[in-house]
Amino acid sequence: CIQVFREARRVVPCIVYIPRITACWNVMSDTFKATFTSVINTLPHDLSMLILATSECLPADLPQSLQQIFPVTADGCYLTTPPSLDDRRCFFYDVIMSKPLCNPPSKPLPLTETEHEPLPVAPAP
Repeated sequence: CIQVFREARRVVPCIVYIPRITACWNVMSDTFKATFTSVINTLPHDLSMLILATSECLPADLPQSLQQIFPVTADGCYLTTPPSLDDRRCFFYDVIMSKPLCNPPSKPLPLTETEHEPLPVAPAP
């Protein structure tokens, strides 16, 4: 945990991605939670670091300690809904239906063993 944020601070601007934070949070020890909270709280407010955490529950259902770390504000929380069947079909249409039905672009034939690409003359020593 500390190593990730130390490295992230070294290479700012950066994004620290934490997938499924509630699932991880529920199995972490109290020591880890305290360390994580301390590291987050000591980051400078003007640091160019985006901490992107995902969760499968609504913000109001997050554990209280996570709500304190990631407060729900108008610009700090983005809720998504699963795409509809029509949205999925539209998105994957080119991948599944159009592209596989087209012939692949032709590639230039490789050089034979007797044909070699000319090399530039090396400068004199």
